[in-house]
Amino acid sequence: AAGMATAMDPALDERPAGGGEARGQPLLDGAMDEPEPTMLAEAAGKTEAAAATAAAREELIYTFGVRELMVAGGDRVPIERALAGKVVALLFSSPDANEPVAQGLSFTSRLRQLAKHYEHEFAVVFVSGRSDGDDIATYLEDKPEYFAMPPDAVSTRESLVDEFGFTPAYQPALVVFGTDSVRLTTWGRSAIMYNPEFCVLEWKYGRSGLDYSKWLIGRIFG
Repeated sequence: AAGMATAMDPALDERPAGGGEARGQPLLDGAMDEPEPTMLAEAAGKTEAAAATAAAREELIYTFGVRELMVAGGDRVPIERALAGKVVALLFSSPDANEPVAQGLSFTSRLRQLAKHYEHEFAVVFVSGRSDGDDIATYLEDKPEYFAMPPDAVSTRESLVDEFGFTPAYQPALVVFGTDSVRLTTWGRSAIMYNPEFCVLEWKYGRSGLDYSKWLIGRIFG
């Protein structure tokens, strides 16, 4: 009886099954095949992309001191989704800041136009100088193309204001960082006013966005 049980029990039967395949081999053709080179390349590419995204996120957090930014309506977005791969302009301003005008267009109008036109390459981040941050939501109401340091990021906002020294008397002011998070210039406002056609493109290539001759001509004839 024991011999019969052995012969009839497939789990114990080591004889080759029909077609000559030994038991214990995969039932599906190719189930144990090595991955195709393209599959390995795709997996490696995804791993590298994930590592690059994580590195970019950490670099942005280190540079700007927050993990999320605020948008119009009060929602928040991860900093890497808002800023990764972009030229970043920190905007120090307030609702009652003096608005410079050149050739009939104000600084804010020019900046908004550029933020809309280069939305995938250029990001504006509003930095409120008020400790309570109560002006942030109001400031963003009609500026859906802007981001902002959140109201609860008090120490970060205060540190940025202290670092660059842009008190209300010197606002609005614009500090520009390249796509690698390296600071390019604190003269962003002048670049927007006197070189609006090319400043963003120059910032993409790590340049200051404004030379002295353009600034001087703009000041004289603007």
